[in-house]
Amino acid sequence: MTTSSTQRREFLKAAGGSALALAGAQAMSSPGRGEAPERDRRPNIVIMLADDLGYGDCACYGNEHIKTPHLDRMAAEGLRFTDFYVTSPLCTPTRAGLLTGRQPERVGLNYLVSAGRTFNDGLNLKETTLADVLKGAGYATGIIGKWHLGYLEKFWPNKRGFDDFWGTLAGNSDFFTHRYKTGEKYMYRNDRAINPMGYMTDLITEEALKFIERHRAEPFFLYVPYTAVHSPYQATDEYLHRYPNFEGRQQAFYAMTSAMDDSVGA
Repeated sequence: MTTSSTQRREFLKAAGGSALALAGAQAMSSPGRGEAPERDRRPNIVIMLADDLGYGDCACYGNEHIKTPHLDRMAAEGLRFTDFYVTSPLCTPTRAGLLTGRQPERVGLNYLVSAGRTFNDGLNLKETTLADVLKGAGYATGIIGKWHLGYLEKFWPNKRGFDDFWGTLAGNSDFFTHRYKTGEKYMYRNDRAINPMGYMTDLITEEALKFIERHRAEPFFLYVPYTAVHSPYQATDEYLHRYPNFEGRQQAFYAMTSAMDDSVGA
């Protein structure tokens, strides 16, 4: 446990150094023919975050109705957590904790940032993010999806260690019109407002794949916070048809989860 911002920064620096140490260990011997030079052999990092997905909403955790073959494969071939605790079940605190490694109360965001009463709030500007650390270690850094850590420009991802940002600053927005519940759009590519057309889950995946392609020759850190499966509960017919025996919000939720699972597969 750390007790100061200085100690936290040292912890994050050590975390970034661990990634470099891993790369160094992999490259102790000289690269063979066709292998990448040592500076290009650092591991790429992709973090995908589901929004409001329950612990029992995937087949690999016992759900008998929702089809999540790609997540199930990751669980089977990787590491699956079976005992997990959070300091807050809310959206903004989760993101703040993930990117800083700190308790949400310590970064001043143990509540939801909204386009209403808390519009002027955001992730403390003195905090060091995972993107800051990895960018300093030579990684290309990107976020594709939902930010929700501050609406004002000073809080935006490009000022918090991310080279590239595509997505929404807001909380729950319509999956088709991309409008926030009050009618505004908070969609941006870096600092430029955009008006993309399409289903949000699919758009996030398309942009994430583009980022990977652009940076395939260099080490990269890609953070993909999906807006699914947060409300509003909306899905395309392609996925709704997978669950003909359900209706309403339950059918939509199941369909949204399957859409996101396919995106993980992509």
